[in-house]
Amino acid sequence: MSRQTPRPPPKFVATLLSPILWRMEAPDRFDMYSVGITLLQMAFPALRSDNGVIAFNKRLKECGWDLNKWRNGEAMGK
Repeated sequence: MSRQTPRPPPKFVATLLSPILWRMEAPDRFDMYSVGITLLQMAFPALRSDNGVIAFNKRLKECGWDLNKWRNGEAMGK
């Protein structure tokens, strides 16, 4: 789960709200993208925060999901 996930409420309320949290966070969807982000976080400490991942996703989307284009842009300081 994300670090931004709120602390759990009392057990009864948590039981009622758990399907909503499951739907919001989708922890069952650990795919190749998630593996890639995990490896990038191991290599680049700046990506270890939620804000770092959000900024990375935004920049990668601007590059048309082309990792080489993103890398070249980062090397040039853009």
